[in-house]
Amino acid sequence: MIGRILSKALSRLFSADSMGLILLLTALQAFTYGISSSLRSADERQGMYFFWVCLIAALIALGLSKLKLNGIQASAGILVIGVAGIWILGARLTSPLLDLGNTILNVAPQIIPAIRFDISIDTTGVADAWSVVAEASSALWMRIQVWLMSLSENITVNDAMVRSLAWTLIMWLVAAWMGWFAGRRNAVASMLPSMLLLAAVISYSELRIYTLWLMVSIFLLLMGIWNYKEHTKQWERKKVDYSDSIRYDVGQAVILLTILIGAITFVTPSISWREIRDYLRERDQSSQNEAADLLGIQQQRTAGQNV
Repeated sequence: MIGRILSKALSRLFSADSMGLILLLTALQAFTYGISSSLRSADERQGMYFFWVCLIAALIALGLSKLKLNGIQASAGILVIGVAGIWILGARLTSPLLDLGNTILNVAPQIIPAIRFDISIDTTGVADAWSVVAEASSALWMRIQVWLMSLSENITVNDAMVRSLAWTLIMWLVAAWMGWFAGRRNAVASMLPSMLLLAAVISYSELRIYTLWLMVSIFLLLMGIWNYKEHTKQWERKKVDYSDSIRYDVGQAVILLTILIGAITFVTPSISWREIRDYLRERDQSSQNEAADLLGIQQQRTAGQNV
């Protein structure tokens, strides 16, 4: 009985969906760590903040991908949720919004009696709570406008909070993209934007290069796992008989290819192709000189030599 339960638990744990989700979480961790390590004044706390933002965005997008929504509807929903959440965090509106909601709930029971008996309602508390929200939002909007104007005029404005909000929105959208296409088991579409962004940032900062190597390795694993899952679904739909051992063969092939290609991508950036070119050129030149001397061939004269 216990063995049967354990076998079922292990089969679910090592299923394509579970492994894909684990690899997706690992990719988010590598992505956020690589980006946060390349930002100025960013620490481990900032990296964990980015990770939780990306995790929430990916899970929401993953859930939306299971619904009957098209890409435009899901993108609009993700964008609205992201912008609203980032605005609340940036303007620190959590407490003012709670106070506003509390005052509205206190005033709400007075609406029906006021309409029925033509009684005025005291909305001073609601107005005061809303003024706090409006002032905080206005202050944040002014800082964002100054930062955007500095970008258009090539003037550096070192506003760490606005810069952090901009990166939070970027990470939110990229993670949501990953989650949406992960729900459709499309490894290329899911991982490509995040790898390109990480590569662009790392190429400038030259920090934590191994995070990009880890992303590439996860990308290869996801391609193998999700392709296998899609093929088995097609076989079951078409009632094609296949051996149960194929999952082990495919797993071994995917792991070996991932290790091989991952090792190549890890080693290649450390190789100086210019030094290899110069070494081969010098070696070829020396061998040519030896052969020319052996055969008594004259070397080409330069313009400064006497004829």
